[in-house]
Amino acid sequence: MRTIRRLCRRFLSFILSLLLSCSLIVPASADISFRDVPASHWAYSAIREMQNAGLVNGMGGGRFEPNGTVSRAQFLTMAVRLTEQMLGHSVTPESSGGYWAAPYYDAAVNLGLLGGGSGAVALPGASGEQAWLDAPITRYEMAVISNNVLAGASNYEYDASGVTSAVMPDYGSLPAQYKDAVCRMYSLGILTGQTGGYFNGDGTLTRAESCVVLSRLKKQYGVQLRPGMDGTLEIHFIDVGQADAALVLCGGEAMLIDGGNVADSDLIYAYLKQEGVTELKYMVGTHAHEDHMGGLPGALHYAQVDTAFCSVTENDSKFFQNVVSGLAAQGKTLTVPETGSTYRLGSATFQFVGPVTLSDDANNCSLVLRLTYGDTAFLFTGDAEREEEQEILEAGYDLSCTVLKVGHHGSDTSTSYPFLRAAAPEYAVISVGAENSYGHPGDAALSRLRDADVTLYRTDLQGTIVCQSDGKHVTFAPARNPDVQTNPTEDRDTVGAYIGNVNSMVFHRTSCSGLPLEKNRIYFEDRAKAVEAGYTPCGRCSP
Repeated sequence: MRTIRRLCRRFLSFILSLLLSCSLIVPASADISFRDVPASHWAYSAIREMQNAGLVNGMGGGRFEPNGTVSRAQFLTMAVRLTEQMLGHSVTPESSGGYWAAPYYDAAVNLGLLGGGSGAVALPGASGEQAWLDAPITRYEMAVISNNVLAGASNYEYDASGVTSAVMPDYGSLPAQYKDAVCRMYSLGILTGQTGGYFNGDGTLTRAESCVVLSRLKKQYGVQLRPGMDGTLEIHFIDVGQADAALVLCGGEAMLIDGGNVADSDLIYAYLKQEGVTELKYMVGTHAHEDHMGGLPGALHYAQVDTAFCSVTENDSKFFQNVVSGLAAQGKTLTVPETGSTYRLGSATFQFVGPVTLSDDANNCSLVLRLTYGDTAFLFTGDAEREEEQEILEAGYDLSCTVLKVGHHGSDTSTSYPFLRAAAPEYAVISVGAENSYGHPGDAALSRLRDADVTLYRTDLQGTIVCQSDGKHVTFAPARNPDVQTNPTEDRDTVGAYIGNVNSMVFHRTSCSGLPLEKNRIYFEDRAKAVEAGYTPCGRCSP
């Protein structure tokens, strides 16, 4: 049983570090999900590398703000997180609920990253700590800290004898406490001069420049930044009938996206207990409909929630008020995330890409989020219909994914061709109830998924579906019927041409009036396979 360990760190809206250098980065071929960092941007490759490693996030609204300045708090956070990857474990103390960067500052001091003796960064007094951390970091200070980050590398060799006034005009004016670190970083090519070769140690850096230097620093150390430090990512598409619920687990942290109907509250409680999830870093209610949020009180009765997101904070429905009350009992409230904002879950990252605008239709106000883990990506769409899908497309967000959680239980009003082309999933999952009164999944939606050559999984036919990713590949483990035909080219009634009762060992036609409950069913593609499995034909429908 997994034990989910809550890391009480405040979300770092952007994590950066280290120093200036210009160019050298070859643009990568994959797209990045920041509107202001096109593939032609000089630092595109470094920014993408840091984002994929979970070490840098956006500034909201799909923006990275590459020309923004970097504070001491942001740099120290990145330096500590890079050191943690070098060490292979966390060294950051748990937050006490104060200033978000305080745990990273404490860790940096404990690790010796701020130096000691004559080569130390001048530290603030206790009363001015937060103001000092919020201020821009200087290139001098970055040189000292980056030098101390590299101090643990076995291959940390350098020859600084070539760093003279001939190559660095302000060499003679370098302060004594910074001179050694500056020359070392300069000789390694991690920090280079600015216009005219001047080091300009009192200057600052942009966010883009920091990503480039961080990339060089990690290459010098030899550490492989990857989001696989935490093992695997797991997504449990929980069978809640004609409803939605997905549990995401990564690196000792958990997120619950929707929780089924009110009647599913006990099921959600039991599922979290089964998986050992006593703490949820995030709880997401995609929109204020009972089949998505009704069962969330079950999660609140078992697990502590750090942050709860929803597309709205007010709704008169009883199920919604129950969620609000459950959060209040934990001292929490619902938060509407900014579209474009990015968050971390273990070594995975996720970004809210919708809704772009508000609508009177709750479905088209669904929170839509894209989660990335290594080279794999997952798109959760709530009940978003073609109107919201189109707005997200027009906003220009990266929707490419390995796995698509199909919108609105497979309704024909969702998963439009343009949206499907932009997402280009290899796999899709539909959370839907067996023989529901809505006719979900719709024939048109299924047809579009077939046209896109998507491998489909369905909770109505296969129960709870567990998907795992190692950062490169994904695998699926349905609770039952792994080989059932989930999206046939024939009429939908031929999905599993014969239905067996696992208790009576009798099989039926799909039109039989004596079909077993869904939980007792097994599906066979043809009669011969049912007989071969030891099932006898029903005397009523004579299959």
